[in-house]
Amino acid sequence: MSFIEPEFAQGAYSIASSVVLLSIMLSGILIGIGKAFSSRRLYSFGTEELFQSIINGAIVGGAFTITTTLDSIAGSLTASSPIFSCAGSTLADICSCALSAVYSSLSSLLQSTLHTADIIGFASKLSFTFASISSTPFFSLEQTVSTFGSFQFSLIAIMLSLNLQLLAVQFISSYAMALLLPLGIVFRSFFATRKIGGALLGMAIGAYIFLPLCIYLSLAVEDDGWGAFTSLSSSVSSFREDFGALPTSNFEESDNLQEQVENLREEGFLDRVAELLSLYSSALSLLFLQNILMPLLGLLITAVAVFHLAKIFGGELFGGVGWEII
Repeated sequence: MSFIEPEFAQGAYSIASSVVLLSIMLSGILIGIGKAFSSRRLYSFGTEELFQSIINGAIVGGAFTITTTLDSIAGSLTASSPIFSCAGSTLADICSCALSAVYSSLSSLLQSTLHTADIIGFASKLSFTFASISSTPFFSLEQTVSTFGSFQFSLIAIMLSLNLQLLAVQFISSYAMALLLPLGIVFRSFFATRKIGGALLGMAIGAYIFLPLCIYLSLAVEDDGWGAFTSLSSSVSSFREDFGALPTSNFEESDNLQEQVENLREEGFLDRVAELLSLYSSALSLLFLQNILMPLLGLLITAVAVFHLAKIFGGELFGGVGWEII
């Protein structure tokens, strides 16, 4: 789905274009008054503002071209992995679809992790007594339960990152070009607020281009994390299927308990737990890289782009200090 209503986006460009036309008219009036009254200062000011108005028009046209080009390219792109397959009319749509799918899959894995930790915790408490000797066959798993608690925390952190990325993409898709662009043009049309306008324009264009693109690349290019994730999910499901009934077993008689412990040993319970630990470590490290570190790098790239675009758009392009910026 697309987050920008077409009428809203078209209205935003119409407002920006109207502001440009109005500023050109006002600049022409200033030039005419300066010429009529032989005011060189007023004439120069009007000429400079005319140049800036033309630049504003070029910015609006360039922004419109950029958005339409990106949207047309995005229409032919897809983001696919073992856990999602997404397409859309914009990069923001594709990213939103993929982020939502990954979040849902991680939520299911978190629930399975809680149940798995419950099974392992129950097994670690199993004990029986022969005469005066007490035995706890799976006592070593007590520390493993704490490790699974760390896994749960890591999953929650990754899910938080995904949710923040989703909110950022939705905000940029809805407001970057539709709201910040016309506001930036309005502020840039006045000499006193030109730097504010440049900052808004830099935020609009930089964020619209770079942040969704970086998120898309982190989701669509690297498949190792998704492969490790699917292997982990499959192993967790198999573990729960094989040992999920353990906490509900009847252990009132010691013979039943000893028989259950022997069955767990024969089925390789400890080896299965060790395998899960290895899969969790591998999958979570790759997911952390893809869904936290890479988005942070994308955010840094976006911030640098926004800073430099704001510096350029906030200057007196083709006049005054503009030559220093160019």
